[in-house]
Amino acid sequence: MILLGDLVEITTADLRAVLSSMATQPEHLVWRGATQDGKPGHPVLFDASLRGDFAKIKGDSGGAGIIKAQASATYLVPLPGQHARCDLDTPEDWDAWRAKTGQADKR
Repeated sequence: MILLGDLVEITTADLRAVLSSMATQPEHLVWRGATQDGKPGHPVLFDASLRGDFAKIKGDSGGAGIIKAQASATYLVPLPGQHARCDLDTPEDWDAWRAKTGQADKR
């Protein structure tokens, strides 16, 4: 499973939903969290048969090439709101998210 560290809205329930989709949708090779409106995001769970493909990755694209190659074998797991894509990269992103959600600054 790949999960980016700056996806602050991902919950334990979200991780469980993606993990359990592997059992309920066994015909797929990739199970991927998606926003409530269907945009793909994280976490991404890969079938064990794809492990060798990770050894072939070059550059910093991560598993994107593997996901693209397995597009027809990917199952999107809808998660609440924007959990799967709420990516905070800059201090400004964090400030805007805190203002929107009312989360206190813990710096």
